Amino acid sequence: MGKLKLPVFAVVGEKNSGKTRLIETLTRHLKEKGFKVGVVKHIPHKDFTIDSENKDSWRYAKAGAKTVLCVSPEEIAIIRKLKNADKEFKNIFKFTTKDEFDCLFVEGFKNKLKDDENIPKIVVVKTPKEALKLLGQLKNVLCVVGFLNQTETLKVPSFSFNETEKIADIIEKDLEVYKILRGLPGLDCGFCGFKNCFEHAKAIYEKKSTLEKCPILYGKERVILEVNNEKIPLNPFIQNIVKNTILAMISSLKGVKLTGEETLTITVSQAKKV
Repeated sequence: MGKLKLPVFAVVGEKNSGKTRLIETLTRHLKEKGFKVGVVKHIPHKDFTIDSENKDSWRYAKAGAKTVLCVSPEEIAIIRKLKNADKEFKNIFKFTTKDEFDCLFVEGFKNKLKDDENIPKIVVVKTPKEALKLLGQLKNVLCVVGFLNQTETLKVPSFSFNETEKIADIIEKDLEVYKILRGLPGLDCGFCGFKNCFEHAKAIYEKKSTLEKCPILYGKERVILEVNNEKIPLNPFIQNIVKNTILAMISSLKGVKLTGEETLTITVSQAKKV
């Protein structure tokens, strides 16, 4: 999970186990708390299309258009034609903007995500037997939801459908951690003493650290790099390499006097077309 820039929760279970019902409830709860929620529904049927045969949009795609946008007063539908669109789960993130969601629920993709330790799974079941079966197949199970009587053998938190607010509370914690994560550079340089920025964000949330311990944000910058008006953070090691290389190159130029305490500002921008 720490490797993702967006918190993703996979809701998995057998057919008619209540996955859609659970996502509906969680989405409603998180929306009321002010979070922006996205949902991905996996439809494995090869012949499925959201488009309708002989409609204008269908005809455009048949003619060869790779993307068709349908715009109405209150909705925009984007239809993109891709071969094996569901083969790579990461394809989903190509079609979302950076700040579009605070979290993403995924219904389905059980077989594609079962070994992915970065994505927590919410397992929805009808019987304890189903729960034990799925727990044996999946990595990183956040909790089990369903009509269960024997929960002590599951070794993960379990809830009924009447306790979805408790599940939302668990998810909210991760969303707050990701809020902090967005304010960190994302370099995973380790100079703060934590393994990566995600672990540092968790420590800040738990009040075991502070933003001020990030040397990229609060350390003395010796090299400032801007590419197309966007500041690119550099860890101290890279800053020293860049600084020493450039100062060595210009130190012999006429009229250049260096003290070694200089700060470099490097600006990279696209040439304007004439």
